[in-house]
Amino acid sequence: MQSITSFQASILIENKRIELDVKKGQNIKDYAHHLTEQYTLPPYLTVSLYSVLLSAMAKTSQKEVLHQLKTCTLNRTEKKKLFLEAYQTNTLEYYNKPEEDIFPRAYHTLIHCPIPNIFDTLLELEQSYTLAIHELYSGRDHGLATIKARHANEIENSSANMTSIFTRHVEEMELFQATWQSDLLQTQQTQREEYREFVIELYREYQSRLANMSDEQRDALIVEKKLDGKELVEVAASRVKCWEHPEGERSSVSSGGSSVPKKRASSILSQKTEGECSESVKSIQEMGFAKEQAEAALLLSNQSLEAAIGLLLENPTKVDAHIQQQQQQQQQQQQQQQQQPQQPQQQQQAAPFRRSITQVPRSRSNSLLTENGKRHSLQRFSTTSALLNTNSNNSNNNNNNKQQAVPSAGKIWKPISFLQQQKHVMENTNLSSVRKLGGWLGKAMENLGIEEDKHHVAKSLNAPPLVESFTILMGTAQVRSTHNLRLLVTDQVVPYDPIREMAYRAETATRLYTSNLSATIVLVELGELKQDPSPDYGWRHYKTGKGSNKALFERCQQSTEFHFPDIETQLSVIQQDFENNKQGLQEGSFFITKHSNLPNIQVVFHLIVDSSGLRNILKLTSQYDISSLSIPLLLLPDRYLTQPEHTLNYQQWIQKRGEVVMKCVKGYLIENSQSGKRVIQNEESNLGMRSIEFLLPNQSTIYHNLTANTNMPSMVTSTTNTIASTSEDTPQEIEYTFQQFRGLLVNLFRTS
Repeated sequence: MQSITSFQASILIENKRIELDVKKGQNIKDYAHHLTEQYTLPPYLTVSLYSVLLSAMAKTSQKEVLHQLKTCTLNRTEKKKLFLEAYQTNTLEYYNKPEEDIFPRAYHTLIHCPIPNIFDTLLELEQSYTLAIHELYSGRDHGLATIKARHANEIENSSANMTSIFTRHVEEMELFQATWQSDLLQTQQTQREEYREFVIELYREYQSRLANMSDEQRDALIVEKKLDGKELVEVAASRVKCWEHPEGERSSVSSGGSSVPKKRASSILSQKTEGECSESVKSIQEMGFAKEQAEAALLLSNQSLEAAIGLLLENPTKVDAHIQQQQQQQQQQQQQQQQQPQQPQQQQQAAPFRRSITQVPRSRSNSLLTENGKRHSLQRFSTTSALLNTNSNNSNNNNNNKQQAVPSAGKIWKPISFLQQQKHVMENTNLSSVRKLGGWLGKAMENLGIEEDKHHVAKSLNAPPLVESFTILMGTAQVRSTHNLRLLVTDQVVPYDPIREMAYRAETATRLYTSNLSATIVLVELGELKQDPSPDYGWRHYKTGKGSNKALFERCQQSTEFHFPDIETQLSVIQQDFENNKQGLQEGSFFITKHSNLPNIQVVFHLIVDSSGLRNILKLTSQYDISSLSIPLLLLPDRYLTQPEHTLNYQQWIQKRGEVVMKCVKGYLIENSQSGKRVIQNEESNLGMRSIEFLLPNQSTIYHNLTANTNMPSMVTSTTNTIASTSEDTPQEIEYTFQQFRGLLVNLFRTS
């Protein structure tokens, strides 16, 4: 009998172990006789050996059959899975994979395209959105001031129970804050959706126009001449979905006699909110409550259904009091409207045509934040008017000049301040013709009897009082790297400056999605994120902007984040990652947030104060596309900046902290230069150069009691470039500390 499979076996006969190796197709009976002769076994064992070989062959064959059955089943499952995936991928009805987000690629392409109108349109659109957010903040401040004044008047003139009055005042303030915060979030979400959709549509239109051109015509100069940026913007805007009027109703803006369709995306979130509110009201009504009670409870609980039900069950008197207060305020408003004279009909008809891209209606914020605390629809904000009025601004220079004369809507244009500003800008330029025009403006101001307020102009430009830069070469003769070092006294986060805002946005737009990112380091204390009474109290306190780095959070909230999640959402995800990690937060840990609405900053490193974490951040910059890094030289959190602890050796302590940071940076630069790693895009373009800024806080309280008893460091000018010298407004302590660290920086990075 021949073997049906190959197998191996081992048998023990008379204390002899015999290894069997049977090949497929081999005669088993002959193999048994061969083993008997080979191992000199008794002839009567041949039958037994033959029987053992047959049983071993049967077991091996059975195992192979079972294995083949399992393999066949697995192959069927895999084939079925592959078939389902292929069917879902190629069938639109069953496609369940997330779509690729083309917004980053679209934005990068449009910003760097050779058509200037597209770049200008996107920047002006972002600026108009920022003005709308600032209107909300100004309206909030005005509303809070009005409420506080009324509360003070009520307390002064009331003789009733003061406890009930204070309780009512606190509830009114909380309601006002919650309403305003909800309106702010809705406005930012609407702006984000509107902006991203417009960019994608504009990108698709731009790509379709390029596809129709030949390869020879795709040169930058030819594309700029062949394609009309104004027309591209108009076509993209007309394709954007009209949220408010699904039937296709359009509102037009005159641009050289042509009407351009535009989208009204400002109502999408209000429509969603109204639908959700109506469902919540119905759910509460089914529990036996009145409609007015349901609406009031939802308003007090910030549209949270569970919180509204709990409020109705636990504190119904608060809801009833709010309803009565609303009714009284509505009656007062009706009486005031009846007393006010009616406006002429011509003014009412002309009002809608007074809106423009750079003038988002200021009156909207006042009506939004009235004392009754109602949630007004976001349709009041004509943010989308900025989307298409950019075309008219680009096509009509006269109108554009008129709009530039008014820096922000709702503010009175003063010719004196305008002349002062233009004269100062023109005199600082290098062009001789423009400087002559600036001198002519100065003579005109003298003839008009206008005196220039130099202090006001200098303050408006927000120039840092003390800045000095260095260029150093690191490495050997074969491998060298160039680095720029800057020492400056300034605030870590640049405050909002309307004059420079467009320049900041233009710089950020060109840096996003490139290998030339700018980063900064902000400091957080470990105890701040691990506060009692609850584990997440410290995180919640920090990510809402109530802890350290308040200036950073306030700057982030002053405009909409179009490219990344907002800072609070990013920190919430980071908090979950730390909670899932066994090690958790430690000194030296850091986490990263990404931003597109900060001036000169795209990446923020939140460092749990420790020098080892600084070195890890420096290593990370070489691995990713970060070419500029700003470092707080003293590594002091906000708590030490606002309330410094002056000790006997405070001066030496300050100098030692700065010296440690400089040595850490120098060690990293030496190590990085010796590695020879470079990021080279072209043969002549070396993007490996790093710019490092050492920031000294612009707060004289930190340097208090630092007098000039110690010898001032010598001024080194051979390798330095002083951008701004000492100023009359600079406190002596800050100037002295700057000169000390300047000398330390020069001596530390000096090369032989």
